[in-house]
Amino acid sequence: MTGYDSSQPSEYSRTRLDYSSNYTQSKCADVDSFFDTPIIQASYDFNELIRSLAIDKKTKENHLPLQIVGYLKSQDVNHIFYTCNEKSPYLTVPFIKKDPDILLCAREDDLKFLPFYISGVIEINKKTKKHRVLTRTDVGQLIEYLDIILHLTPKRSYIFGLLIDFHTSVIVRGDIKEGNDEYPSTTFESFETTDGDTLTKFSEIVLIDKGP
Repeated sequence: MTGYDSSQPSEYSRTRLDYSSNYTQSKCADVDSFFDTPIIQASYDFNELIRSLAIDKKTKENHLPLQIVGYLKSQDVNHIFYTCNEKSPYLTVPFIKKDPDILLCAREDDLKFLPFYISGVIEINKKTKKHRVLTRTDVGQLIEYLDIILHLTPKRSYIFGLLIDFHTSVIVRGDIKEGNDEYPSTTFESFETTDGDTLTKFSEIVLIDKGP
């Protein structure tokens, strides 16, 4: 994988390390095949924004999601939310105050962060000298979020998550196996790409049916 490192950093969450070994890599030829549906291309302006963020060394990592959300909202992707300043117990309790950067939700009112209204997760890791490539532990962090949502909403069949550093993107699909609804078994599959349209494609496919 071009922008991806399977090694582990010296400091990590035990839980995320466990998750980092709990997925398979997709054999799909492209991102459209992984989503199993044709997706529209991103606009020139959006691709320019992604390119500028990829080389931006001044903006802090926790400010990057805000720029992404702001642009997507300007393009009528309204069901997308930056979680940093959110205090909703529907968000902080399930994720134990380890909130994802961006959530795509099926509604926009106070109940939007209830797990069964969450359509997708976007996590952003800024590329730095100490963190040059996405690692399996980074993917494990995303899978931890997806697994929490799946276990709290066992009636849904799947959920998508996206991990991006503006150079490489890793899309993860989490599925619930048929069986015991009280504690369902989950599986995860990843697809890595350097396609600049990934963020727009992800937003479009995840919000098509506005929910699980």
